[in-house]
Amino acid sequence: MLERLSIFLLPDKAVPVKDADRWFEDLMASKHHLGVSTIAINQIHEEIIGMLDTAAVNVSESFKAVAEGTGSGGIEAITAREEEIDISNMRLSKKISKILVLDQTPKDIDTLNRMYTILGNIERIGDHAMNLAEYAETIEEKKLSFSEFAKKEFATMEASCREGMEYLQKAAMGDPEFSLSQVAEVEQRIDDITLKFRQNQIDRMREGNCNVESSILYSEMLTDYERIGDHMLNIAQAYAAIDWSGENSQTAAAAMA
Repeated sequence: MLERLSIFLLPDKAVPVKDADRWFEDLMASKHHLGVSTIAINQIHEEIIGMLDTAAVNVSESFKAVAEGTGSGGIEAITAREEEIDISNMRLSKKISKILVLDQTPKDIDTLNRMYTILGNIERIGDHAMNLAEYAETIEEKKLSFSEFAKKEFATMEASCREGMEYLQKAAMGDPEFSLSQVAEVEQRIDDITLKFRQNQIDRMREGNCNVESSILYSEMLTDYERIGDHMLNIAQAYAAIDWSGENSQTAAAAMA
């Protein structure tokens, strides 16, 4: 199993790691029979899978914090995971840039470029999840309240994001049942829900059932929600375009078992 290759600190715990330069040196020295590019792509993708899983947790936990409160621990766990996502993005981006300087087949270049796209979009999903967690803090600090109707909308947003992230996790694991159309449908549904919920918000304001500060925050939440959907579709499109056949015929799951 691939060892962790990052350096980051969690509360009261230091996690030992290698940096990208040492990783590249070790990779070049390995002279593996499958080839440096194949091994590098598989190893980088294993880490991307972990990064995607972390982002999925943060999206769900952030919506939960908005709807139910941050609890005794606040958003510390969400913040720690967000820091892990950011560090993973920087580390893996550097690894990809190092591998790209080697002689590559057009197929491997295309795969690495699409993996870079996936990385950036996962990082952006993490940012939007962090925004949601910070909204949860603001709600508690300012003692803002939302109607039961709005809370049901929070649950709808979380469920659609969770569904989309689960499809992406299937794509990352090479699940043959994954299709781009699944995520495209979720993304379109998110767009439709966003429009509907914005209108619902306007209606509540007209009826005097929503204060101005809560309305502004809710509008920002909807923006983050919609953008999560956009980034999920970008990731799905990148995965759908990657050709794992030939030397990389092992799917992400099989190649790194």
